[in-house]
Amino acid sequence: MIEFFCSGTPRPQGSKKAMRLTQGSRAGTMIMVESSKQLEPWRNDVAMAARKARGSQPMLEGAVAIVAVFVLVRPRGHYGTRGRLPSAPLRPVVAPDFDKLLRAIDDAITGILIKDDAQICTSQASKVYGAMPGVIVRVQSAPAALTADELDVIRHAGFDQALDGDVRSSEERTPCQTPLFR
Repeated sequence: MIEFFCSGTPRPQGSKKAMRLTQGSRAGTMIMVESSKQLEPWRNDVAMAARKARGSQPMLEGAVAIVAVFVLVRPRGHYGTRGRLPSAPLRPVVAPDFDKLLRAIDDAITGILIKDDAQICTSQASKVYGAMPGVIVRVQSAPAALTADELDVIRHAGFDQALDGDVRSSEERTPCQTPLFR
């Protein structure tokens, strides 16, 4: 298991814009580029924090699980003269989307903690308000068995038969590895 904190304002990945090359042998060709100029420095900071946390450990192999908690600074409009306003939300329900924030983390740790982001088989992400913006990341080997939460979702939706016979009885369930939802 590798855990680290990267300070800074979390930046989303996913919004792209098309640009036409105007010079060189590929002039006229359309390419897709990230629309945020702040994404690359953010990913570099995350990669540096991941590299430091990994130390001399080898890259994780096989299926991995990732947990990311994105800490955002509460806007000034959430405060009045007597502190936080009662109407201020407890969690950030505004952009950026947590899935786009997570995508940036996935790409930043690829080649450092994992060989390929296709190894990520399970992920949990959340956005919270805090005094120090950044992201707290945990990457670990994914449990071989389905978690109790995964089994509950599968069974509730009636998809028990869609699995490869890997459905375990309630006595054999693997508990969630993270304390986020306990």
